[in-house]
Amino acid sequence: MVKIDFLRGVAISMVFLFHASLILYSKYFIDEYSSNGLLAIPNYKSLLYLFSPIANGWIGVELFFVISGFLIHLIYLRKESSFTLKAFFSKRFWRIYPPYMIVLVFFFIARFKVGEFTFFDFISHVFMVHNLSDKTFFSIDAPFWSLALEMQMYLVYPLFLWLRKNAGIDKAFILVILLSVVFGIVGVVFHHFGTKNAFHSSLPRYWFIWCAGAYVAERFYQGKITLKMPGVWFAVFYILFVASKYTIYTSKLTMFFSAITCVAFLEWILYARFFESKSLFLKWFISFVSLTGLCSYSFYLIHFPYLSNLISLISTDLHFAFLTNAFSVICSFLIFLFISYSFYCFIEIPSIQMGERMRRHSK
Repeated sequence: MVKIDFLRGVAISMVFLFHASLILYSKYFIDEYSSNGLLAIPNYKSLLYLFSPIANGWIGVELFFVISGFLIHLIYLRKESSFTLKAFFSKRFWRIYPPYMIVLVFFFIARFKVGEFTFFDFISHVFMVHNLSDKTFFSIDAPFWSLALEMQMYLVYPLFLWLRKNAGIDKAFILVILLSVVFGIVGVVFHHFGTKNAFHSSLPRYWFIWCAGAYVAERFYQGKITLKMPGVWFAVFYILFVASKYTIYTSKLTMFFSAITCVAFLEWILYARFFESKSLFLKWFISFVSLTGLCSYSFYLIHFPYLSNLISLISTDLHFAFLTNAFSVICSFLIFLFISYSFYCFIEIPSIQMGERMRRHSK
């Protein structure tokens, strides 16, 4: 479990740094292409920023999907004989929904401004369908779109199990990948049906990323490895992932490169030996990242809306802008980590325990 928490810690740190970089260096973030199909990079500062890991930290969201698919399917494989859909959906509900609703209600009340979002936005978030429309996709709290998508992936997990049972894990995974490819082609032909985020980040497009984690779990359970020398493949595919977005043509493959990057990173950590290292520094680092991963869901829920305010509040008058920014980001991270861990202890754990009691009483 330490390795899974470590992976989650890396994922939430990447997402946090990406959001912080958008606040501090938004003018250097470019996502438009020139007439020759190349990314319209105006200066070397934008070039350096776009090649940096923090500008590509959004891959942390996809890493979360891969981790989720891996963990849920591995649990299923280990307890297949006692698996029931009722228990599965109950566990997912009590793990995800009550903490989400508490934060959702708080942000809706605390951040409500006429003209920015409406009660309809709130209702769409309550039912976790806000990612189906561009109008509600980023409203109330922008990162919430991925939570809705995650819940929708849980809903279709029985379909993946049915495909696996009838076609085998390999063919089932290939079918899910083909669904993403076909849906992507349809989107290009029909100009994403007038949407941008809702279509691109929809279930048919992203489902294969979650299933990639499930595929790795199947191989892991059988004592097999998907990618030999995963550390090497992680480096190779990360470079391809970053490079792919610099032409409008290869950008269509970015999400596939990012998914393979996440799979390689997952396997690299699963088989990594440095977790047994006796180095005190390494042990401290692993413990800190794992602690961050332990409360990563709470961290993801709460950090974004007030990140800009917190960074501005902490910023000092140092003569070196980079040091000022680094100091404010580190302090903000530690503050959110403290709040997130408290939220994990007093909200997440009681919610999970409540679900366990409900399931015991229903037997």
